[in-house]
Amino acid sequence: LMLAMFAVGIIVTLLSRDIGVYILALIGAVLAAVWFGIIYFTSKGGLGAGDVKLAICMGVFVGVFDFINIMIYSLIYTVIVGIVLAVIKRKSGNSKEKTRLPFAPFILLGNITNMAFMIFYLGG
Repeated sequence: LMLAMFAVGIIVTLLSRDIGVYILALIGAVLAAVWFGIIYFTSKGGLGAGDVKLAICMGVFVGVFDFINIMIYSLIYTVIVGIVLAVIKRKSGNSKEKTRLPFAPFILLGNITNMAFMIFYLGG
């Protein structure tokens, strides 16, 4: 599925026929691969390979600047949910138990937030 998404991203980028879009898509994909690759290899299972592939595909689709915005929003959502879960676990007495959160839903929320800001900024 990720390979198909990546192929569609490449095709959409190539159809734009703008060298600037090509460069931004390439930089977005490379930034995603490096950033998420480093986290994947250093986190000892804290980030899944699917998240890395999803980020690379997103980098191709949105380019470097929107990718950075989406990652900032995603990290904000992750921190908020993490804090809420930590408080809930502490109150329930299960604070020793580890909780693993998938990052893909937060990437989706970050993407939706980025699109909402773009629509608001551009006037709909």
